[in-house]
Amino acid sequence: MFGRQSVRRIQVSDNTSEQSAIESALHDLRRGELSVTQYYNALTKHWQQLDVFETHAWKCPEDRQCCRKIVEQKRTFKFLIDLNKELDDVRGRVMSAKPFLGLREAFAEILREESCKNVMMGPPSTSVHGSALLGSSLGATGATQQERRKSQPTCEKCSKPGHMKNTCWVFHGKPSD
Repeated sequence: MFGRQSVRRIQVSDNTSEQSAIESALHDLRRGELSVTQYYNALTKHWQQLDVFETHAWKCPEDRQCCRKIVEQKRTFKFLIDLNKELDDVRGRVMSAKPFLGLREAFAEILREESCKNVMMGPPSTSVHGSALLGSSLGATGATQQERRKSQPTCEKCSKPGHMKNTCWVFHGKPSD
C-alpha cells in the first residue's frame, strides 16, 4: 500500500463546494429506471469531473498504479451494487471473477447480459405473463390459433378444419399408409 512518504504533494482544490456537490450526486445516484448504459454514463461523467480536481505528485509509479487500481475497484463496486435485482446473477459472476474485472469490462458484461435478457424476454416493460401468453397463442406467422383456424379450409362432411370433403377420412376412410 502507499504511505505518506510515497506522495510528495496532494494539491487540494479551491473548489471544495463543487467537489462536494459531485460527491453528493454520486452518492445519491441509483440506477432506478435508467438503462445500464445511461447509469454507467452518469457515473462516468461524475467520476471524470472528480478526476479533474485531484492532482497527485507520486514519488514512485508503483504507488500511483496501486492507487488507480483501488479507485477502479471502488468505482466498479459502486456500479455493480446499484444495479437492479434482475441482474443479480451476472453481478455475482462479475464480482467473483479472477482477476477482478475493471469498470469497463464489468460494464460490458452487464450490458451483454441485459441485452440477452431483453432479446429472450422482451424489454422490461413487457410483463412476464403477457409475453408467455403471447408466445403460446401466436404461431410462426404471428397469427393467433383462432385466426389460423378461420383461414384453413373446413370439411363439409365432418366440419373439421384442415381438409376438404374429397380428402376426408370420415367420407373416404383412413388411408392404409
